[in-house]
Amino acid sequence: MPINDIMREFDQGVADIEREKVLKKQRSFVSPGIVSEKKAPEASSRDWMMDEFDAGVKEIEQSRAKEKPNFVSGVDKTLKTVPSITNPFPLVEEKKAELGVSPSKRFSPLRAAKRGLTHGKIGLAESVGTGLEYAGVRTGVNLLKKIGKETRAYWKEKAKPFEAPPEIQGSILNDPGIMLKGNWWAYNLADMIPSFASMMVPGVAAGKYLKIAGKVLELTPKVIERLVKFGSMTAAGITAGGMEGTSTYQEILDRGGTEQDAAAGMEAMTLASGALNSIGFGKITGKLGTQKSNAIINFLKNGSWEGLTEYLEEPAEVLIKMGLLPESAFTKKEAIEQLKEGVNVIPIAGIMGGGTSTIFAESNDKTEKIKRIVFDGITKTYEDGTQDIDQTTGSIIRGYKNRLFDDKDLDELSKKYPELKDGIKNGKEIVRAELVKEQLSSAIDKGLTTGQLNGEEFTLDNAMGFIRSGLKNNIFTDEDIDEFKEKYPDLKHGLNALIAEKVTADIDSKFVKFEPEPVVKTEKPADEYAIKDIEDTYLKAKERVRKEPVSLREIQERFKERQGREATEKEQNELNRIYEKAKRRSQQKKTFEEKRKAEEAPSKAREELELEAYEPELPPGVTEVRTKEGQRTYPRGAQYVAGKAAPEDLKIEYKPIQRKEGKKIFPWLTLNGAHNALESDKMKAAGVSPSTHKIVKTKGGYQIVPIKAGGQAMARKAKEEVKGKTLLSWVRAMGGIGDKTLPGEVRALSGKETGVVGLTNAKGLSFDEMAAEAVEEGWIEKPEDFSEKLRDDIFAQKEGKQRVERLADIAARTEREERWKEFDRAEDDMLEYFAKHPDEEILSDLNEWQKKSIADIRRRDEKRAKEIEEDIKREVEAENPDLERFKKDEGFSKFVEGWDEKDVLDEETLAELEAWRAEQKAKPEAPEVKPEAPEVKQEEESIVDIVDSAFNERARTNILVKEGIKAVPGIRLQDAEEAGRMTYLVAKGEATQKEFDEWIKRAETENRIRKTKQEALEPKDPVSSLLSSKKKAGVKYEMKIMITETGETVTVTKDAGVALREIKEELDKMNKFLECLI
Repeated sequence: MPINDIMREFDQGVADIEREKVLKKQRSFVSPGIVSEKKAPEASSRDWMMDEFDAGVKEIEQSRAKEKPNFVSGVDKTLKTVPSITNPFPLVEEKKAELGVSPSKRFSPLRAAKRGLTHGKIGLAESVGTGLEYAGVRTGVNLLKKIGKETRAYWKEKAKPFEAPPEIQGSILNDPGIMLKGNWWAYNLADMIPSFASMMVPGVAAGKYLKIAGKVLELTPKVIERLVKFGSMTAAGITAGGMEGTSTYQEILDRGGTEQDAAAGMEAMTLASGALNSIGFGKITGKLGTQKSNAIINFLKNGSWEGLTEYLEEPAEVLIKMGLLPESAFTKKEAIEQLKEGVNVIPIAGIMGGGTSTIFAESNDKTEKIKRIVFDGITKTYEDGTQDIDQTTGSIIRGYKNRLFDDKDLDELSKKYPELKDGIKNGKEIVRAELVKEQLSSAIDKGLTTGQLNGEEFTLDNAMGFIRSGLKNNIFTDEDIDEFKEKYPDLKHGLNALIAEKVTADIDSKFVKFEPEPVVKTEKPADEYAIKDIEDTYLKAKERVRKEPVSLREIQERFKERQGREATEKEQNELNRIYEKAKRRSQQKKTFEEKRKAEEAPSKAREELELEAYEPELPPGVTEVRTKEGQRTYPRGAQYVAGKAAPEDLKIEYKPIQRKEGKKIFPWLTLNGAHNALESDKMKAAGVSPSTHKIVKTKGGYQIVPIKAGGQAMARKAKEEVKGKTLLSWVRAMGGIGDKTLPGEVRALSGKETGVVGLTNAKGLSFDEMAAEAVEEGWIEKPEDFSEKLRDDIFAQKEGKQRVERLADIAARTEREERWKEFDRAEDDMLEYFAKHPDEEILSDLNEWQKKSIADIRRRDEKRAKEIEEDIKREVEAENPDLERFKKDEGFSKFVEGWDEKDVLDEETLAELEAWRAEQKAKPEAPEVKPEAPEVKQEEESIVDIVDSAFNERARTNILVKEGIKAVPGIRLQDAEEAGRMTYLVAKGEATQKEFDEWIKRAETENRIRKTKQEALEPKDPVSSLLSSKKKAGVKYEMKIMITETGETVTVTKDAGVALREIKEELDKMNKFLECLI
């Protein structure tokens, strides 16, 4: 098309717009009421009513205009991103010459877009009127029905001048050339923008339209909950479903249907269309990648999905109208034509869906970017000391509360900073408690306001039950109770009684009731109580056990004081028994104390010696002076620490570490306990180790404190063995390097940086001699490697990396590791073999862990095989686009559903098939085959003996788990121990069989026992084989596919009929599921 013609059409469109603007200013607004000459007196009331309605429509349009620029700019941005797809006008002009179509000068694409946009806006207003009319029909309010009917009629009449011109009407199936017209694209895209924008706003922000649909259209919470399970139902799906439902309502009324039929059709179409729209909208707003290069890919993917779901609404509407209207009002021919015209929405909805997908991709990218900035900021301020533990934990929990962080982010922070773990855990519990509190308060408010909750009656007693439970579990506080009293006066009496109960309980908990000891009346003589008193004094009370021996005379004197007489011979024997037992306990206590002191003495002596040996060594005549800079103090004059250069920054902060039980802190009772804590992995993760901290005695036990100079980190380590475990320790054990070699080879080690000065002394070996000794001892292969290896070991020690070891030790460890790897490989090969040979697995003696591993291997192989099969299937369908043509040309439903046996089978085969069917009907039903219970062999040893003979609690638990699995087939692994314990108690006689059966029933009710399904035995059906041998030959495709994982190239032959049947089965499943939902 010449450029002059294009510019001429553009100028004409601009002139038309300016002319209509002038006419619009001259025209006055006419009220949309339907004025009749016979009913003139009522015209003013209708005009006033419709004026109010128009004012409401304007307010809605103004509120939407605030969010409209973002939507329009996003669509415009997407159009610029993919102009080759969304701008079909160049293609139109190129193909016009081939089709012989002359360009229209009277109706340009610009005017078509304006006309379509106006028609779309009027359609929204008409849908509002239909919704009001439907609400009036269902609620019985005639005024509401009348307003809705008049509104719908008014806007329907207004929309007629803006309908599509005749040259761009019709189905693209009957006339594909219509898609080459620029006016067709301009009109239909603009017509869909208002409805699509109204769907996007409530879909993203959960706006008011969802509430209107949820109440006026009678979408109960139960129905919406069921729809949520299918296709992630969103507010957009409900909104779009309501708009499609109003269209169905209008058409049923126009074709002569009753108001009740129209309302039923609207409800059915709302649910069906809402479910389909939720699929497309979920694809659009799903979480996308953060790369900008994915914009076009997301556009194409989500656009095609939105177009498909929009088209699937057409069959649903056709079926609904065919079910509610007589054949004379809606014929099969009209239904077929509507299905054909429904294909027109696929390209238009595809572009709209793809465009909005790009918008939400950018929105998700910004959210993820903000989250990462906040996450990095929190970690950075904590690591550089700007925020302490409490401040950092508070920032993290605020992000979690505001939905910026999720549980995965909190777990990551807890692993990275173990010291924050407890605070994060407590914060999560507080946030979740607040969420529960909000949910309870919302449920109470909804129940008391509407009188119902989840479809059931909600009374004041129900509300008090909620409040009582929240108060009992520390969810509600006294302030919340006061707010409830002000907000719900009907609950005031019950809340006052609840407060009184709480106050009474608090008072009772603070005072201990005095209950006198009951007087025991007995006929036993008093001397037996004297013996019991002495026995309790010396044996039962652990706190009264004395370290010094108990004398027999002391016990006799106590008895005489208690009874006022000497003990008889029988009583003396009892006193002797008590004495012997108390003496043994005292001796055990003494032995334990002596042993503990003997164990602690060497540790204490070794610690004192180490601290003395590693104190800073100052030059003669120099005293240590500390200068303060900021929050740190620095030593001046301490040049050497344990034979090494002193660090630059030495902290002298004194922050003791004690053991923690809950929220309380206590010192360790024993020195060994403190040593174990100091050397634990938890302390190492927090940066606490024997090299940085030491143990000191405090009131009540021992605590861990930093060494006076934190820079003495390496000074706290114990001296290594004489031969040493690393090259550096071996050099020190050999006496160090002679300082006469300085400067020389030692200079190559960068003395001050590596701390090699601490390895030199006047009595050490020379550098060459030390290197030769290292070769002889097996540390290095040649003397030239000594300098490099020693330097590596020094830096590895400073940085906490892997140290240099003896070559022989490395070889031995490597050989040992290889042996273990070989054993593991053999174990894996065995499991792989049994996974492929289940018959041999049954005969083998495998433990529970091996059986579980074999099951995992089988699941992994099955999953992988299924993935490869799906990949091959997708490749076949991608390489064979003729499948779609075959589905349309041959008639998909006729090919699959309308299968006629007479067309595909000859007379002989049909006779055989009928004879077989008659034979099967004459046969009696096969009796149900019940598996016989296996014989229970009498075990040589009872379960009681096996459990009682367990040597520790862990072995006892394992035995109970095995017995539980054996006694209760199908029991879950976490409940197997409880099942075994019940079996043990029954065998021991401490529980009855009735109690065991009740426990089984309770476990089955709670779904703790898996139920095994028995396969039914059915005769083999030869129909499938007959059809497969006699049916028409299908269209086959052959192609070569390379499997990426293995590199193999395979040849695949695919039958088009099989592929179509598989697709048909999937569609049937979806339709059945939709029927169940509706």
